[in-house]
Amino acid sequence: MQIPTKLRAFCARLRRSSKRLRGSHDSLSADRDMDAEMFSHVEMLTQEKIKAGMHPDEARTAAMQQFGWRESIKEDCQEQRGVRWLENLTKDVQYGIRQLRKSPVFTAVGVITLGLCLGANLTIFAVIDAVLLRPLPFPDPDRLVTLFNTYPKANVERDGGSLPNY
Repeated sequence: MQIPTKLRAFCARLRRSSKRLRGSHDSLSADRDMDAEMFSHVEMLTQEKIKAGMHPDEARTAAMQQFGWRESIKEDCQEQRGVRWLENLTKDVQYGIRQLRKSPVFTAVGVITLGLCLGANLTIFAVIDAVLLRPLPFPDPDRLVTLFNTYPKANVERDGGSLPNY
């Protein structure tokens, strides 16, 4: 039995996503490893410059300039790992929660407004669903008819039907 192509693609995406999420949990150790590696590269460059005859302080400064800005290198590596968006989302949520705690009146007004809007939308959808979208609870609802009386002399085109007329 062969696995369908769509299922195989879905499983591959699921595996990639789980690897990225697992990578996000190890981000602290990966950042520490990255810092240690960058430090060792700067130290190697410093030693090369000292051997070339530079003063140790000048060699360190020149090595730092040659190596580049550490934070931009770290950001590039984090983007390559593919978990940067998750870290940004976590930081954004934490910032949002802090801001909501600072202004409880704004938070209360926002929550009440959202609650009212959601309630109104759900009510409107429930009415539309019950009246327009669902079929009538009768067998063969398309065969239902309306009976009415017409009185042309009185200019009444549709009048309700009475029980004796029915």
